[in-house]
Amino acid sequence: MSTRIRRTTAVLALAVGLGTHAAGGQRIYWTDFDLPENKIQRANLDGTDVEDLVTTGLTFPASMVIDRAAGKMYWIDRILHNPDKIQRANLDGSNVEDVVAVAEPNELKRIALDVGTKTMYWTTRDTIFRANFDGSNVEEVLVVKSLLREIALDRAAGKMYWVTWTSPSDMIQRANLDGTDVEDLVTTGLIQLEGLALDPTGGKMYWTDSTHNPYDAKIQRADLDGSNVENLITSDLVLTHGLDLDVAAGKMYWTQSYIPNQSIRRANLDGSSIETVLTGGLRVPHALALDLCGDGLIGLKTGEQCDDAGESLTCDVDCTPPACGDGVLNTTAGEACDDGFNDACGSCNADCTGPGTGSTCGDGVATCPENDACDDGFTDDCGTCNADCTGPGTGSTCGDGVVCPETEACDDGNTESGDGCDAACQFDLGACCIGVGCDITTLAGCLDSDGSFFGFNTTCNAPDADGDGLRDECDGCPDDSNKIEPGTCGCGVDDTADSDLDGVPDCDDLCPGVDDAFFGDCTGTIPTVSVWGLLILALLLLAIGKVVFRDRLRRYRFS
Repeated sequence: MSTRIRRTTAVLALAVGLGTHAAGGQRIYWTDFDLPENKIQRANLDGTDVEDLVTTGLTFPASMVIDRAAGKMYWIDRILHNPDKIQRANLDGSNVEDVVAVAEPNELKRIALDVGTKTMYWTTRDTIFRANFDGSNVEEVLVVKSLLREIALDRAAGKMYWVTWTSPSDMIQRANLDGTDVEDLVTTGLIQLEGLALDPTGGKMYWTDSTHNPYDAKIQRADLDGSNVENLITSDLVLTHGLDLDVAAGKMYWTQSYIPNQSIRRANLDGSSIETVLTGGLRVPHALALDLCGDGLIGLKTGEQCDDAGESLTCDVDCTPPACGDGVLNTTAGEACDDGFNDACGSCNADCTGPGTGSTCGDGVATCPENDACDDGFTDDCGTCNADCTGPGTGSTCGDGVVCPETEACDDGNTESGDGCDAACQFDLGACCIGVGCDITTLAGCLDSDGSFFGFNTTCNAPDADGDGLRDECDGCPDDSNKIEPGTCGCGVDDTADSDLDGVPDCDDLCPGVDDAFFGDCTGTIPTVSVWGLLILALLLLAIGKVVFRDRLRRYRFS
């Protein structure tokens, strides 16, 4: 056994950032280094709720793994000019401990855990070691005599996989967990492997081939025996490092430390649907590990209630017992669907055996929580609920000329009262019903078919004794349904009647039955000569006299 290795149990008094999460929450952990601000952080799988966990005492945190069952995280800190060491802490960053240390700097490379036997494996420059989780019983497993990097374990198959940096190509190898039966798996086409992750259930291994040249960088996978190498992602990859898999969700996560595009990204296991999970606040993200259920061990400290390494009759993929309405589909347990509710509406019925009945948005009853976050009785976006009943509406603006039936009875484009629509966009029953809101001739838009005012138990502008649509106090002729002003003849009399068609209304015509516009004697003769009549007669006589005089003068000249 190498004399360079020693164990220490000193507990470091480090300042740590503590966070609280719901039990069983699944998160990403990563190391971020850029002296003097090296730290270990975590976030939800979608990149939200970033927390600083360990922020002091770190030099170059280069590799990390999660022991979900025990609620611990392990990492390697490579210390310039000082011994490298393996450290661990609780998942919230508390209780940091040194577990293994080596005398030479830049010696430790990568770490992996066998949570079943509570054994950790790690690589140095040329040797694979293992020890108990507390650092005891250190063993030299295999001397490779090459520059070692990544290491990953297939606990069920009893195999360990590792990466060696060789020329002209890096190489992926594997052996039994005791170091026997070494195999070369992938030996060509590799430039600089920086991440290695296994999917034993799917029979695949994944790795990042990192380089400063973006035209060569790629994420690849192959069968566990090294056959069928596939390119998954071949663009926009520079200095990719940490890699881990969420097999249950069909996702892979990796870090990219190339400045200025530092990020944590993810994609489907086939390389499709690439997403940037996190960019802000990262300096040089390096190692990455996922805190996920599914390792086959029940992590009581992380809230797991079961763990069958996947879906089973008694356990969901999120490590909780199957239950209709929990939102996790478990076909092995007999569920045909699970929309997160156990009622008959929505997409799934109450016992998760088939489709639900759905709900009716706009019926005014929010009884189906799957689809009805709200229901104000309308299927538009104004009011208190939006058009598909999934969230709040935009509300309405009185005076914009658009009626929002949830809150407005009318909207005449202004916020003035007295014109039939008041300042709150409700019908103004106190107005005189002129213009908007009521047609005083036909009462269109004012009276409903039953005589009510838009459902109010009152006639338009009541009281209205003559029923002409104008309330009595605004009506100049409140007892005349044909008039709102007295006009020429007064209330109750028709101003338009002109029996003799002489242009004078009957109510103001001395002789309403005779056309006496010229003579004005009510008979059509000339018994009484008016001043105008005499003037006209004089003019006629004068004209006749002139004609007679001219005729006589002409005869005299020619005689």
